[in-house]
Amino acid sequence: MDGSRDSSVTEQELIYILYLSKNGIPEVKFFSIESVKAADAEGLKSSLEEAFECVGISCFASRLHGLNVDGASVNTGIHRGLGARIRELAPWLTVVHCFNHRLELSVKDAFKGTFFDEIDMMLLKLYYLYKKSSKRTRELEAFGEIYDKVITKPCKSSGTRWVAHKPVQVLSLAMQQELHDPVVQVKHINEFGWSMLKLNALLTESIDKNTSRLTNYTKFLKEVTCVEGSYKYQEIKLLNFDASSEKIKKSYSDVISCLTAKMNERFKDLQSHSVIKGIAILDCSRWPRDDLNLSVYGEKEIDALTKHFSSLLSNNGCDIDKITTEWDLLKLEVNTLISGCCSIKYLDVWQRVFSLPDRKSLENVLHIIELLLITPTTNAKLERMFSRMSRMKNDWRNRLTRERLEHNLRIGEDGPSIKNFDPEESIRHWSNERIRRVKGAKPHRYPKKRRKTERSSSVDVVTYCMSDFESESSDEE
Repeated sequence: MDGSRDSSVTEQELIYILYLSKNGIPEVKFFSIESVKAADAEGLKSSLEEAFECVGISCFASRLHGLNVDGASVNTGIHRGLGARIRELAPWLTVVHCFNHRLELSVKDAFKGTFFDEIDMMLLKLYYLYKKSSKRTRELEAFGEIYDKVITKPCKSSGTRWVAHKPVQVLSLAMQQELHDPVVQVKHINEFGWSMLKLNALLTESIDKNTSRLTNYTKFLKEVTCVEGSYKYQEIKLLNFDASSEKIKKSYSDVISCLTAKMNERFKDLQSHSVIKGIAILDCSRWPRDDLNLSVYGEKEIDALTKHFSSLLSNNGCDIDKITTEWDLLKLEVNTLISGCCSIKYLDVWQRVFSLPDRKSLENVLHIIELLLITPTTNAKLERMFSRMSRMKNDWRNRLTRERLEHNLRIGEDGPSIKNFDPEESIRHWSNERIRRVKGAKPHRYPKKRRKTERSSSVDVVTYCMSDFESESSDEE
């Protein structure tokens, strides 16, 4: 769930739902878009209630497992945030600060107070310098022709959009996949620190090698020439080159260390949250192979999850006392499915488990597995919908109602492509909806014209004047 203002300056809340299909596959679907009267916690809660009531769910909190939002205080506030308000009705609610938003904030925190702030401001000023000036844009293109370079118009690259940090980019893209994979997403976060340590070692080794292309700095060094102890870049003399080079080498290690520390600070709750920690038991490829260790595997996690979701499980007809016994049976069943299949993915395994004909004997423990599979981690798909909303409800169509906007967004999200679309049913529905009126519902009525006097060769002025006096006297009477 996330909000944004459209072209009509109306606060719109986009709501996606993450659920487990009948085939045992986690799916993320567009649910609704609501116009919020007040962008506070109570207003957001009311919009959620209205959205669920439209599909016949009166008490939505009793069906809600988790809430994935950004880090705004109106969402994650401990006492008055949206998550806190819903927890009053559903104490088991898992409020997750979006992993992608945390990653962006970690990068921003790591570069705060460094020379990157100056670069960020410079990029922002360049964007506004050429934003609405055709003359400056033409001059920029002319400079490019003089230096035989292709120069594009500066785009809005301030903030963290321009950061070319490869591990961060890889991690961010891993969070934006269409397939919901909680194990992989949590695994990427936990392994980020180790990836940064390896990156630091590679950078230290490659900076001194001119043949390396790992960093932009090594690419720059290839174009630097040294003549009689003087360094030049594109015929421009570089001062204090040796001292600056050592400072740059040190800055790489400093930035990596700071980024790792900020990442650990932003994601420290992953190590203490019982639900996030419990996601690891879904990865059956890491289960013990020997019977002794397998018999005790996951018992602590299952007990913690059962205690956390006890109210939710009881409300949905789950027998909590049978979960521990069924967990042992489930491990044996899964171990049988994966035996001889080393490359099978854990999501495919659980899809088979939920399709078993005798799954009723495991129905209580499968409640826990279902809750883990639909634990939200990122709302990247929701952010892409905001881009579609901006294209659809632009300045020329800013009077679209909420219902019409939702229908158009749903068609764009879940509808068929133009190539596969069959318009016959739509045309038939349109033609049969109401009787076609060729001449319109009502003829257009023009205003009555003033009565004109008959034309004559002469006009009796006295008659007109006397008639005016008579009309005045009659009014007085």
